[in-house]
Amino acid sequence: MTIQKPLAQFRGEFPTASLNARRIAAALEAPGCHRRTVLEAGIVNMEKLGALVTGAEPDRQSPFAIARGNQFEAQITDHGMATVLALARKHLGLDIPEAREKDLSAASVRLEFPGVKQINEVRARLTRQYVEQMLTKPTCAINLLRHAMTKLDFGGEIAYLEQDVLAFTVKGRIYVVEIKSYPMIDGRADPTKASASVRQTAVYVLSLQELAVSIGASPRLVDTNVMIVLPENLSFRATATVVDTEMQVRRLRRQLAEVPHAATILAGLPSETALPPLPDMQNKEESAQARDTACEALAQITPRFSEGCVPCPLFRFCRQEAENQQTVSRLGTAVAGACGSITTIRAALDFATGRRLPANAGESAAAELLSRAAAAEAMVIGKR
Repeated sequence: MTIQKPLAQFRGEFPTASLNARRIAAALEAPGCHRRTVLEAGIVNMEKLGALVTGAEPDRQSPFAIARGNQFEAQITDHGMATVLALARKHLGLDIPEAREKDLSAASVRLEFPGVKQINEVRARLTRQYVEQMLTKPTCAINLLRHAMTKLDFGGEIAYLEQDVLAFTVKGRIYVVEIKSYPMIDGRADPTKASASVRQTAVYVLSLQELAVSIGASPRLVDTNVMIVLPENLSFRATATVVDTEMQVRRLRRQLAEVPHAATILAGLPSETALPPLPDMQNKEESAQARDTACEALAQITPRFSEGCVPCPLFRFCRQEAENQQTVSRLGTAVAGACGSITTIRAALDFATGRRLPANAGESAAAELLSRAAAAEAMVIGKR
């Protein structure tokens, strides 16, 4: 990813973490947050930043879970991807008479093109070539493309997205296949993990649809039905489920169109606004100074706190900030929406009781709603 100068200056020497489909999907669960947009577009390591400003240990995935996931993926993609091919035929109904696969992982591309730099850009170009062949020469094109790399614009920055597998049928449609290591027990997967997987694969579908359009093809050639491959029960035997992501893709497209450019947000801030280098957390004085600097930098960027922020690594920080500032967002999205441009609890109470008069049409509408709510509350209390 190429970071524009304002983003590089803001991030400074703080650690980075690549922007991927999971991060994009999570960021769009809390749309309209300028703070999250800047941090994601600037590829800031959100987990380490959250740990710095809250003092809490970052959540880490178990190394056993990582090893299990790698082992499961290797098992079902080895031997000519026979397992994936069988699942695609069974669950997606694909007519694939023979497997013609290609691996575009970073390791494979480096072996094929030694000395190449900007490896993700090369992988994206190769993906485009193979997808174009799928759509123009279907009878001889690759039909199982591993580790394909697509691109998506987020906040003015280009994110490189790696899919596990793209399955293609001679009938002219492309399907996303995602491999996960959490189990499907008795035909059901963990709802929280499954929901996150669907949002992540929807990002892949959207990026592929945009790639198809750039080639001059219809986005409908990228099927919104995705196949998620999972271990069955507690074994390593693979099973799969098919989910239609059309609704999620449409929602993501709308949200991405509304994401402001991160560089534009930073342009309105003081030029010295920047994150500190990550300190030695064992050095209390150094870590306290870095925490203060990070908090000051974050305070310059407007957040949008809501229920969708719970999975964000900065959730505790932003919640405490909303509590300290007594903003209506601390009371929930429904209350914040009803209050409109009225942002603080004190101001909302003043409008509700008539102690403050509205200055514009927006405040008038919110004030009328708040006064009705206050009157209803008084009526209920009076009847007790």
